[in-house]
Amino acid sequence: FIDNLKKKGRLGSGNNWACGYRNGSLAEENILNSLRWQLEHADRVDTILPILSLAGGT
Repeated sequence: FIDNLKKKGRLGSGNNWACGYRNGSLAEENILNSLRWQLEHADRVDTILPILSLAGGT
């Protein structure tokens, strides 16, 4: 696992799905750009495993 490929933010949702939905859309461009970069520089892609939490991660 390459640590600098993680995408994380400080926008808290407080287990409020409306806030999570809004915060997720704010992070979308950053996440897609990172994924695009990784796919363009990969020799081969077997699997993509996204792990997301829009309502809290505890």
